[in-house]
Amino acid sequence: MGDRIKAIFFDVGGTLVDYDNTAVCLRIAQLSEKSVTVSMVRQLLYGTEEDEGLYTPDSLIYNFNVGAFGVKQFIKTVRRRLGIQSNVTNACIRDGTKGDPC
Repeated sequence: MGDRIKAIFFDVGGTLVDYDNTAVCLRIAQLSEKSVTVSMVRQLLYGTEEDEGLYTPDSLIYNFNVGAFGVKQFIKTVRRRLGIQSNVTNACIRDGTKGDPC
């Protein structure tokens, strides 16, 4: 009983759970005070305007995934680049939601 599995990690987004990149980008674009399009959000997050579910090495998602920065810096960059005001909570940006409590 010495070698027991203590944890199993899954990357469920797009594998076990359907993940709609366009819907997330649309919700994040709606949080902005600027005229931000889905393509602009997708370019920032994924490094491409195409909805392929992939990302490039210069994208925020890639750099976050490889540990170049943490959640706080990720959200700070999204806020700054997309013009999302301080009254929108970090959870709204992280989860791509709008409405209560956003």
